[in-house]
Amino acid sequence: MRFTDLFIRRPLLAWVLNALILLFGLVAFSSLGLRPYPDVQPASIHVDTAYPGAPADVVQGFVTGPLQRAIIGAEGIDYYISSSSDGLSSITIYNTTDYDLDKVVTDVIGKVASVRGELPTNALEPVITKSWGSSPPLWIRLQDTQMTPEQLTEFFYRVVRPGILTREGVAGLVILGERPFAMRLWIDPVRMAAMDVTAAELQAAVRNNNFTSEAGEMRDSLVVQPVRADTDISSADAFASIVIRQSDGAVVRVRDVATVELASAPERKSGFVDGVPGLLVGVSMAPDSNPLELSRNVRKGLEELQEKLPSSMTADVFSDNGKYVENALLEVTTTLFEALVIVALITLLFFGNLRSVLIMLISIPLSLIGTFLIMWMMGYSLNLFTMLALVIAIGLVVDDTIVVVENIHRHIEEGMAPMEAARVGAREVIGPVISMSLTLVAVFLPVSFMQGLSGELISEFVFTLAGSVVISGIVALTLSPMLCSRVLKQEQDDSIAHWLDQRFDTLRRRYANALHTALRYRPVWALVAITVIAAIPVLFLLSDQELVPLEDAGFVHTAYSIPGHLSEEFVTASGAKLEAALQGAAGIRRLAATGRDTQRRHLDGCGRAQALE
Repeated sequence: MRFTDLFIRRPLLAWVLNALILLFGLVAFSSLGLRPYPDVQPASIHVDTAYPGAPADVVQGFVTGPLQRAIIGAEGIDYYISSSSDGLSSITIYNTTDYDLDKVVTDVIGKVASVRGELPTNALEPVITKSWGSSPPLWIRLQDTQMTPEQLTEFFYRVVRPGILTREGVAGLVILGERPFAMRLWIDPVRMAAMDVTAAELQAAVRNNNFTSEAGEMRDSLVVQPVRADTDISSADAFASIVIRQSDGAVVRVRDVATVELASAPERKSGFVDGVPGLLVGVSMAPDSNPLELSRNVRKGLEELQEKLPSSMTADVFSDNGKYVENALLEVTTTLFEALVIVALITLLFFGNLRSVLIMLISIPLSLIGTFLIMWMMGYSLNLFTMLALVIAIGLVVDDTIVVVENIHRHIEEGMAPMEAARVGAREVIGPVISMSLTLVAVFLPVSFMQGLSGELISEFVFTLAGSVVISGIVALTLSPMLCSRVLKQEQDDSIAHWLDQRFDTLRRRYANALHTALRYRPVWALVAITVIAAIPVLFLLSDQELVPLEDAGFVHTAYSIPGHLSEEFVTASGAKLEAALQGAAGIRRLAATGRDTQRRHLDGCGRAQALE
């Protein structure tokens, strides 16, 4: 007795086994993450070191250079990018996909610490952070018609920022257009020279007169009262009254050599959304989250924050990549159902009866749902690669069931009872079904051993496809024979099958005539075959190469830069022209421009604009 007989004689066993596949598959489906692509985005490590007052060439020679020479010796680094600007050194490190990011971070911290003594004493401590992915998938617009940019920035940090950062799935925020408050001292070199005051004396006076001190506490037997010394300065007048030098009754104060004002920080940034000043906040996604969950959580957080916002303030979602991901997966899901319908129609054409099609319609979804269990066990997610594998799998998982049903159907046509035909037919195809499944798995598995980013991307596609073939083999040898023994009938209405057989016979005769005619001109067809084979290398070299197909996400990002010797007014004028050109283009719905400038928008001679369709 073959093991297929067990499921035919005991249909409840077949139903229970396949019901478990269905149940575990549905549970696994609810636990799968949702992403546009497999979770193989390279993580990055950022090493930022501030050196206030130093020009870019000094930062490069005394900060960036030593850090680069130390970091390059860390293990697991694929490549790094460094930049040096006035007062700031920035190094971005990308690790190899097969190396643990935490180990790279630990090694980088040790390498940076080993050269800390070589950095200038005035350079601040290097700040090391790690991030995943590239640009934030969601952007928020924050505008107010009554607040200044400095007030809007302060309100954002006090009220809005905590409400967004605490949402599930949020890893961090990228703020564009912020202008935080700062006490600005504009030094007049002529007045300093006249009073014989140096910049070091001014800096020391400000530092010595503006600090926070712990004065201790007063105690008795019952009460403990802390003592607070009011040593910090918080107003422009107080800063202006700081004494720099006092000798022979002459007092030199800060106001004598500098102009003090409460303004924005030195890096004066500006942001514009649809031509109106405001903040543009990018929400970065945590590694274990997905764009759709991030979008839902952030939108819910904004709704809760509306009660705390002034009536003049607007806070809404400017750009949401989650909508693009949702639409892309919806299209793939639609394709999945379309493929299922097409397979059912083709099966009907060749079998000629609806009972056989019913068995196919039960086996195919069951095999696909069982594949979710394989995906969950492998730690995969629902993305464009795995969904594409499921679409292709429809044409593969049906093969095993077709072999079983066709063989059993053949025995029924020869006059055998359905129960006996199911036993005999299933026994005959056990070997072919197992061989088909193993052959397909053997074809796909070697591709999964590819290294690098492309290998990790294709592995989810390959293992999902191979897993669906394995599940389809199990369904074909357990459920399909049992269904054939109960569903297929010995006496069936063969009118549809007879009509289809006539049409296929006509098509077969026409093909045979065309083939005989073509064989009369063998040299011609041999030349055609040689031409096609010879064109394969040429067509391969001429084909475009890319890691994944390009997708239109619905936004355009534009950046511009100018030579460093040109003025800020020139940058401002150039940015205004670019913004006006984008606003006049067809298909643009919203426009955001960010940068740094005392007047409009540029960032160290560089500006950025983003337009949404």
